[in-house]
Amino acid sequence: LLQKRLLERAATAASAGNAAETERWLANADSVGAPRQEMTTIRRALQDTLIGARAARMNSLTQSFTAALAAKRLVQPANDNAKSYLLALISTDGNSPAVASARQGLGSAFVNEVRGAVGRNDLAAAETWLRGIKANLARPATGGDREVAKDIMGAVCDIGVGNSYYVGL
Repeated sequence: LLQKRLLERAATAASAGNAAETERWLANADSVGAPRQEMTTIRRALQDTLIGARAARMNSLTQSFTAALAAKRLVQPANDNAKSYLLALISTDGNSPAVASARQGLGSAFVNEVRGAVGRNDLAAAETWLRGIKANLARPATGGDREVAKDIMGAVCDIGVGNSYYVGL
């Protein structure tokens, strides 16, 4: 009876996505000889719950990012902008294709803002947007124009910042 109750509590914690509680209850169940197969089943249920929760969070963040980008809320207001949603996507699952897509979308929006600022001859705004582009890079900026061109040719990135005589790569 004790094994059954401990496993039930572990299963409840697993379905709630609470890993620490699940493991605590499973450790207690193990100490009273609960069957390993049942404990493995509960751990798998926990893993499925956590994966589902991460997927739901990524979906929600991606939708929020897309809405902010469409509304041109790139960096403002503080907690409802495309950049903050991108950062949340990265912290949730930095290897997701959604992160790469969002990073590219935000980068393109920053480039459009730079173009608009330069077209208005607003160099201060262009510099601000260029700083945003730099902060949005997938990795720290290193090297020079040749390295940027090599990265584009090697499919490390789709775009890079370099001198105009390398245009056409």
